[in-house]
Amino acid sequence: MKDMNSGYYGNKMSKNALHAHKMNQFPLSALTTEMLKEANFTYSLSFFKWLCKKGYIKPIAVHHTGVSAQTTCFYSPRTLSFVAMKYRLPLLYDIYLNKVDKKTALSSLGITYCKIKTLSSLLGIKPSAMVMLDVIRYKDYYFISKSKWICPMEEQVEIISEYKELTGGEDWNNSAKRAIERKILIFKDLDEILKSRSVELG
Repeated sequence: MKDMNSGYYGNKMSKNALHAHKMNQFPLSALTTEMLKEANFTYSLSFFKWLCKKGYIKPIAVHHTGVSAQTTCFYSPRTLSFVAMKYRLPLLYDIYLNKVDKKTALSSLGITYCKIKTLSSLLGIKPSAMVMLDVIRYKDYYFISKSKWICPMEEQVEIISEYKELTGGEDWNNSAKRAIERKILIFKDLDEILKSRSVELG
C-alpha cells in the first residue's frame, strides 16, 4: 500500500528508491550475468560485486529499502559500460584473485613517490615562488591529490628525491596518497583522461 504521507512506498522501499527503479537503476542484488554481458563486461558477477565492495566502483545513488529502512546502493547501466571500457580490468582481476597485491600492481605501472621543487604558479598560486611538494609521479604527471596534478616541462621541476616504493620512514601512509594510487590503478586510459580534463579527476 502506498502511503502518500510518508517518504516510503509500502514497507519495501523509499519513494526515491522506487523512482530509481523506474529510471532503470538497480541494487547489486538485482544485477545479473546477462546484464554484465550486455555491457561487454566479460568477467564474473562476483568480480563486479567485489569491485563495488572495495570502492573501485561508486554507486550512482544510495536509497532506503526494506522494513528496517537500510541504506542500499544503486547503480546505473551506464556504469557497467563505463567500467568495461575504461577500467584496468585484467590488473584488477589479478588483485581480486590474489595473484598480485596492490603494491606490486602499482609498481608494474611505474609509479614513484617524489619530493619535488617547482613553481607555485603551476598550481595557480601567485605571485610565483618555488615550493616543495610530496607527489606521486605517473609518467609525466605529478599528483598532488586525486583531483589535482601538474604536468610541467622538464625545466620546470626539480626532483629532490624519488622512490619506487615507500620506506617505513616516509610520511605517505594516508588517505590522500591512497586516493591517488586508486585513480592510477583503476583507469587504463589515464593519459587520455588527464589530457581531456583540466584539473578535476573526480
